[in-house]
Amino acid sequence: GLQNTTSFESIRVTSSSFMKGAVERMAKGDIDQAFAENTLKELELYEKYYKEYLKEIPNDYHANVNLVYLYYLKTFLGKNSIQEARVLIDSSYKLSPGNILTYQMDALLYLYEGKISEAERVIKEAIALLPEIKTSYEILAHIENQKKTFPEISFLPLEGL
Repeated sequence: GLQNTTSFESIRVTSSSFMKGAVERMAKGDIDQAFAENTLKELELYEKYYKEYLKEIPNDYHANVNLVYLYYLKTFLGKNSIQEARVLIDSSYKLSPGNILTYQMDALLYLYEGKISEAERVIKEAIALLPEIKTSYEILAHIENQKKTFPEISFLPLEGL
């Protein structure tokens, strides 16, 4: 199994680098059917590893948040995974209270659910908690922009996951 943290670490690194590459393409809007299908297949493979690992070590905050991000990508590529992500967001708040990353992911999930006022509320909480974090302001601006194009929502890549 993946109870061995070192064996999981290599999966985490590989999946992060895969997601980073996919995100770069997605951010450019360079998405066709083949890309979406192949990326989803790959993400589902990583998802299996993450779930297996989290079954053994449920308190790993970073694994939780990485899996939330993976669900965020899947959702953007057409495979709605908001419900799965929601469950993990709730446990992420408990695992690392006050961690800004949780608020940022939560706000983006609300945005994808079409709950724009919730998204704004959560990201403003993040800004109130840690006003020096630039990414939170970028997410707020992104949410504001999406109001104009809603229900079409564009992809926002997150740095440093």
